[in-house]
Amino acid sequence: PPEFDLPRLADSEADAERLSFADLPGAPTVLSFWTTWCPYCRRQTPVLVDASSRYANIQFVGIDVKEDATLVRAYVEDNQIPYTIVLDTDGAVAEEFMVRGFPTTYFLDADGRVVARHVGQLTTELLDDYLSQFPEE
Repeated sequence: PPEFDLPRLADSEADAERLSFADLPGAPTVLSFWTTWCPYCRRQTPVLVDASSRYANIQFVGIDVKEDATLVRAYVEDNQIPYTIVLDTDGAVAEEFMVRGFPTTYFLDADGRVVARHVGQLTTELLDDYLSQFPEE
């Protein structure tokens, strides 16, 4: 997958740390490209929130595309999203990952290799099928 280095959503811009692709290897990862205005993303959010609590050995990262941090922060708080959210404010990372529709979800193994890609809304059943490919610790 393409390299990236994006700011994490924080309480203020001064507090924003960054997340890079190099930070991901070591555990299987779900990378979800999404927006707050996308109805399919909105329906997928509770599925990811639930899975992030059930799969402790898998890291979840939401990559919001081309939206203001204040809007994203309110959405994250309203939906009680516990996993890392980063901001792709200019859409360059989504372009590198060839995101053509929302949501687009990538599944990376512990070595950072793409093992699957899903375009469109994930249901609990679909997500569990993808995540069953990863060994449990």
